[in-house]
Amino acid sequence: MTSFQPLHSVTSQSLTGKLKVFHEALLADYPHICRLACAIYDKPTDVLKTFINSTRQGHAIAGYEVKLHDTPSLLHLANHQQSRVIDDISAEIHGGSVHSDWLL
Repeated sequence: MTSFQPLHSVTSQSLTGKLKVFHEALLADYPHICRLACAIYDKPTDVLKTFINSTRQGHAIAGYEVKLHDTPSLLHLANHQQSRVIDDISAEIHGGSVHSDWLL
């Protein structure tokens, strides 16, 4: 099992750089993780925005934002303080939004 160095000791100053270092370390034990991403939520506007990502295959969607209440699956996760792992994107994600279409 990989031992992780504390992220504050990573020489990269950016959060994106730190996430990429973390992703690289994860790949030693979990080589199929092709993307890690974080989003930020602005409660007053109900807007969820892409924040940082580490994408190993393809190109990350840039500058994506959506109203949280327009995405029932993410709203459910937020309301229940849960996270998600998508093991099979084509089986679990259905098109119809910019982000879902990008994933597919």
